[in-house]
Amino acid sequence: MLRDFVPPAKNTSLPSRNFYPRLVNLGGLARDEQELLQKGLKFSVSPLNEQFAKDNLVADLEIRLKGNHFTNQCAGILRNHPADVPDHFLRRTIKNLKTKIIEHDLIVTKADKGN
Repeated sequence: MLRDFVPPAKNTSLPSRNFYPRLVNLGGLARDEQELLQKGLKFSVSPLNEQFAKDNLVADLEIRLKGNHFTNQCAGILRNHPADVPDHFLRRTIKNLKTKIIEHDLIVTKADKGN
């Protein structure tokens, strides 16, 4: 019952947990390249060519809506919406990382956690 409930002590410590590192650097990567890879598999970089990405998105939308009267409204909104463009530092880091992977025959894989 509620009257028999005894709240836990406030200074109890939780058992420590050891987590596997997200990135194991075996290829001599620079710090900025490590930080980019540590963002994980779901990290997505904005497209470098904003207009090309918008045109592809509008074309896909037109195919899906098949002449619906909302197509023109949606296309106008998408074309006028500002898109995020990756900064120079991020683009340079991606280019350097691609170069290292190709030159040194590096392999970037998802971690095998022993399942």
